[in-house]
Formats: sequence, C-alpha cells, structure tokens
Amino acid sequence: MRNVEIFKFLAVGFAVALSFSACSSMDTNSAKDGNWPTDFVVSEYSELNPDIANAQRKTSVASANTEKSCKINTLFSDTSETAKFLADSIALKSIFTDYASFSATYWPGYELFTTNTLYADFIQVLFTSFHVCGNTASEDVAYLVSMPVDSSLISMEYLLIGATEGRAYRYCLEGEAKVLQNPSQGVVINEAKGEYDYSDSYYCLNKADQQKYLIEE
Repeated sequence: MRNVEIFKFLAVGFAVALSFSACSSMDTNSAKDGNWPTDFVVSEYSELNPDIANAQRKTSVASANTEKSCKINTLFSDTSETAKFLADSIALKSIFTDYASFSATYWPGYELFTTNTLYADFIQVLFTSFHVCGNTASEDVAYLVSMPVDSSLISMEYLLIGATEGRAYRYCLEGEAKVLQNPSQGVVINEAKGEYDYSDSYYCLNKADQQKYLIEE
C-alpha cells in the first residue's frame, strides 16, 4: 500500500502542493482542485488510514538501523536476533495489528504464528519493517509509540494521493451510508488493475460494515 519512498515524494512536493492549494478557488468542491474537505480532520484521517503514519515509522526504523550500520534483511537470518524479537507475544501482536496494519482476524495466536512456516512471510515483514536491531519486540513497540508523526505530511498525502485512491477521510454520519463507493464514480486510470481516480468525490467510512460510502451533497 504505502512505502517509505512516498514520504520522500511528499516532502519534496509539500511546498508546491501548499502553493497550489492557496491559489485554487475557494469555491471549488473537490480534492482535485487542491482543497481539503471543509470538515477534514487530520487525526481522524490518520485513524482511518493507519498505514500512512506507519510508513513514516518504517522510515524512522530504517534510519535507526542505518545509523547502527545494521543490515536488517541480513540480520533476519540471525536466529538469536529473531528469537529475541519473537519472544514477547503481546508486543509481537501489537506490531502485527497496530503497525504492520494486518487485521486482527488474521492473527492465528502466538504459538501458531511463531512455529508454523506458513507465517514466515508475515514475520519477515514485521522484522524488516518495524524492528530496530538489538531491540526486543517490546522495545520496538516503545520506539514506535515514542516516534513523532508529521501530521502535515499526512494531510498532504490526502490531497496528493489519498483522494485519488478514494480513501475515506472521516466516519459516516447518521443516515449517510447510502451509496457504496464504486468504479462508476471514478475516472479510469487502469481498468485491468482496478485503478480509478476518485478525487472528484469525497468518501466516509461506515463503522457498522467498514465500507466506504459516497458523501452526497
């Protein structure tokens, strides 16, 4: 979904995007015109789309490992390092659900997760993306919790990328969940890959069914 490169792009484009937004008409009603919705709240957008903030955390972890001259992909083969990382069941599940953004429904339980080879790829994602070499999993969680997140980059992500992808920016209000998001509301980018530009519309997330709905005017 998101990777560390996206934030390099956002940082470079931040000033340009702000300038574009300031020069756009105040009467426009679309993210494509460089405006946030009038009721946009970055904390709620971040809550609905945790992968965006977590991409910043991945970047911070990568920087920490670089400072330690630690090649995390190579370190994954070090059984003592991985064993230390896998030793804390609570912290490991937290990284799985809160930072790697896997659904809690996919968590098979600590014993199965750490012993069944079916989950080796999941473990590698957690280890290579959210592990600072030398840390235990609980120390990794403490590091991730303490890391400041740049909310301005999250806001800009909505204008530059999130709106195009049709991401929900807030929860649906009562009676608002009527029209599900569907491709007819977007402009085709790549139909074979199911990619559409939804930036002419705004979307909300319905808590009841966790589906995205069109915000009708």
